[in-house]
Amino acid sequence: MGFLGRNVALNIYYPRIGTSISYQSVARVADGTVEFANTSRFDIPNDASQVVNADIDVGDARIDYRIDDTRFSGFAGANLSSLFNGYVLSDVDGTVAPIVGYSIDSSSNTLGLTANSVSFDADSVYVNVSGMNFRNGDAVALDLIFQNGTSIDGTASSDLIRGGAAVDTILGRGGNDSISGGSGADAIFGNQGEDSLFGNQG
Repeated sequence: MGFLGRNVALNIYYPRIGTSISYQSVARVADGTVEFANTSRFDIPNDASQVVNADIDVGDARIDYRIDDTRFSGFAGANLSSLFNGYVLSDVDGTVAPIVGYSIDSSSNTLGLTANSVSFDADSVYVNVSGMNFRNGDAVALDLIFQNGTSIDGTASSDLIRGGAAVDTILGRGGNDSISGGSGADAIFGNQGEDSLFGNQG
């Protein structure tokens, strides 16, 4: 259902999505392997930007990110809200179930990433670190939620979940969840936590 055994691409963009400051790297996701170690090696030489060195470990439904760089203390800022400095991880072959949500693992988030910095579509996760300060060793982890037929099951953390066009059954579980049904006749259950539920169309 998730990324395990599938090909995932990493692209690093600045100052907007589509403007690459790295070569695209593709890795097959496997347990016990850091798929994108030492991201500075993907840097495109002789351009105006440098890639912060980090390790990105992709699991079946989790992305672990850790900075390993003493050269810098922050990411360059993209001054307009429409601009972007960060990472896009994508399903290369279109074989992974649609991504419908995520949560930030608060126990690992020394980087201080917020929900405003993360977005997703069915095939990709976008992490915008524009203007963020960091220390060497700072880290964050994202737990991803994939569509499972017409069932979407949240995690124990605070999830952001968006249903698809089908008839979905969405369960938020623990945490303070934000759930949008999308189109279709959806059944939405917030469960524990202070949840925000949006039925949308259907």
